Amino acid sequence: MIEAVDYYGPRSGIAETPICFLDFDGVLHPDAAFKVAGRGIQLLAEGHQLFEWAGILEELLFPYPKIKIVLSTSWVPMRSFKYARSCLPSGLQSRVIGATYHSRAISRHEFALFTRGEQVRQYVVRHCLTRWCAIDDDCEGWPEHYLSRFVQTEDSTGISHEAVQNRLREIFASL
Repeated sequence: MIEAVDYYGPRSGIAETPICFLDFDGVLHPDAAFKVAGRGIQLLAEGHQLFEWAGILEELLFPYPKIKIVLSTSWVPMRSFKYARSCLPSGLQSRVIGATYHSRAISRHEFALFTRGEQVRQYVVRHCLTRWCAIDDDCEGWPEHYLSRFVQTEDSTGISHEAVQNRLREIFASL
């Protein structure tokens, strides 16, 4: 059994666990989600809904029950880890073991100064991960030697694009 992630260093079993770093905006729905006062997070992309492509990720992950998810989304520092995890369908929620951001380790304002690639790199190094990939629409700050593990999505199509799904199948099979 995998224990909860320790944000200050690796724990038994996590280093060899296959991990998928998961962004939300531009991955599971178009990158047009905004926090609206009194209405929570709203997707301002006509004809789309929040997490509309989450089912695709569930299907892609289904053959690989050992792959766990670490949230690498701005929803965690913006709202909370529990809130972000609760927005996912139950099949994905059950895979979530942590997030790249934790309020006990760094302030959300300091964390926001790091590129997404650097946020993931710090998590990988801190937890000595050997089997991982990342899905994100943000290509800034990814170390060159990490690019083979990085699946970039388009802001408007996320993982709904067939080429992205094919790449994810390939990467998930290699983890």
